[in-house]
Formats: sequence, C-alpha cells, structure tokens
Amino acid sequence: MSGMGTTRILLGACALCVSPLTAVAADPAALDRVEVSGQHQGLRVDVQRTCPTMAVSLDDRLARKVAEIGRDADYQVRFELRDGVISGVETRGGPMEYRRAVRSAVRYSECQDSQASAGKTQRFAFFLAIRPGAEPGAAPTVAMRELDQRTLAQSD
Repeated sequence: MSGMGTTRILLGACALCVSPLTAVAADPAALDRVEVSGQHQGLRVDVQRTCPTMAVSLDDRLARKVAEIGRDADYQVRFELRDGVISGVETRGGPMEYRRAVRSAVRYSECQDSQASAGKTQRFAFFLAIRPGAEPGAAPTVAMRELDQRTLAQSD
C-alpha cells in the first residue's frame, strides 16, 4: 500500500472518531451534569468532634515514644470508624520510627459518631504534629489539626 493510501485510511478513521465528539461538544445540553461534594472520597475531617478525647489519648500514649526518639514528626493519619470501633489506621509522613506507635494510639482512642448509621463505616483523616520538648525535661507536644480538602486532594 502506498504512503498516500495509508494517509487516506488514517484520515478517514480519525474523521469517524472525531465526528461523534464534535456533535457532543456542539450541544452542551447533551452532557450529563456532575455534582462535586465537599468531602474528598468520603473522608471526614471532623475527628475532634467525633473523637473528643483522641488528642489527650494520643498525647498520653505517645509520650514515652516521643521521649525515646526525640525527633519532630508530621503525619497525615487516616482511619475507619464503625460502631465505635477504629480500624484501618494509616499514617503518611515521617519519620518512620513513630508510625507503629501512632497507629496503635489511634486504634485505642474512643469515638462515637452520632452522624453515622449503625453498621456504616465512616472514614476520617487528620494532621498530627509531634514535637519533643525543646529543653531537657520539657513535656513533648502532640497536636491534632483538621485537614482541609485541598490538603487531602494533594495527598492522593
């Protein structure tokens, strides 16, 4: 087959593919409307309302590990809550030395979700900052902060 024949076949095939797309572009009413909600992939960020004692629990459960490691850490923490039971805890960030302790501390926190239907799993995310005491003998700081939707979108 000559080069000219191949070109004609390719142009014809392209025309067949493009013509339906042009018809849709010409008629915007033919497109389906898509609604975008404020939650990112079903993640909730209202952890402190649902788990009001989690900050104190994390502080207590991580104090020894923070004193042992003595390094700053920043994590994005995600977990699932179903019927008051926390599972599926994930940590993103570092350093690695705290991750197991953070996941364990989150799992042992108490949460009650009045918004969830019985038996329905809710997914949560929050930011956790760990700062050892600046001076010897000073208490470490473990602080939670809600994540904004932009941060959640960038982390995936």
